[in-house]
Amino acid sequence: GEADRGGLDGSHPCLKCPLSGVQMTEPVLCKVDGSTYGRRAIEEWIAVHGTSPHNHQHVTRRDLIPDHALRESIGLIRALKAQHSNALRRLKVSEFAAEVADDMVEASRRTNEGLARRLRQLEGGWR
Repeated sequence: GEADRGGLDGSHPCLKCPLSGVQMTEPVLCKVDGSTYGRRAIEEWIAVHGTSPHNHQHVTRRDLIPDHALRESIGLIRALKAQHSNALRRLKVSEFAAEVADDMVEASRRTNEGLARRLRQLEGGWR
C-alpha cells in the first residue's frame, strides 16, 4: 500500500535526516551545501567537525535556516497518517460488526430452521 512505498508512514527518504537516518522534526537548510538536516544532528556534527557533511566546507550554526516548508509538510504527513490510522481502525470495526451481523443472521437462520423442523414434527404428531 501507500505506507509500504514510504508514503503515509513518514519513512520517505526526503523526510529523513541524512545524518541521523530518522524522520526530521525540526528540519534546517544548510546554506553552505544546500542540504536539509535535522537540527540536532547537524548541530552536533558542526560542533565536532565544523564542516558540512556534504561538501566539507566550513559551517557554523548561523548557516542553518529553518526549513519551514518541509516542517509543515512533515506535520501534514503526520496528520494524514493519524487520519489514515483512524480510518483503518473504523474500517476494521465496521468489518468486525459486519462479520458479527452475518454470524447473527446465520445463527438466526439455523435457529429458525430448527424451530420450523420441530414445529413440523409436532404438527405431524397431532394429526
